[in-house]
Amino acid sequence: MKIYHFTSEQNWNQIQEEWALFPSSTYRNISNHLAPHPSIGISRIYGSGMKQFNVALQNESAWEEYGLLKTLLNHTTGKIKLELDMKNKEGILVRDHVHFSPKRTKELYGEDFFHGLISGSSSRDNKDLHDAMGMYYNSTIKLEDYSGNYNVPEIWIPNRIPLSEIIER
Repeated sequence: MKIYHFTSEQNWNQIQEEWALFPSSTYRNISNHLAPHPSIGISRIYGSGMKQFNVALQNESAWEEYGLLKTLLNHTTGKIKLELDMKNKEGILVRDHVHFSPKRTKELYGEDFFHGLISGSSSRDNKDLHDAMGMYYNSTIKLEDYSGNYNVPEIWIPNRIPLSEIIER
């Protein structure tokens, strides 16, 4: 399975200096601006401990098709694309971001909740938003249980990834 992580030039230089990509985000940091209860799904697997992750993706074209890739690239500067060939798959989680993507929420609910929450134009109290977020959070599974059936796979990696397992694309 090919997994990609996008980063800035500065972060790529740091990865090379440290000979590894270290987990740097908590699930609360990543999700708090989106909707309440960001740890749903992850806490079901890990409990309430604060884990750090790097978020990566599989199937870049699906991320683009569902309206997520541009936001991801803007968030990371998108200058450096890394392919991760990880040997240690322990603790890695997969979510299907399709449930909370601009394309899907527009199709089902008539509104792009993803960008609406980021911009502040969508109400955090919307029942449809909570349904979409619930499906997204509850799609969280361990990589070892993943059969490749997600439309927009989002990979959550809690492990240090040695430089020898990272390829700049």
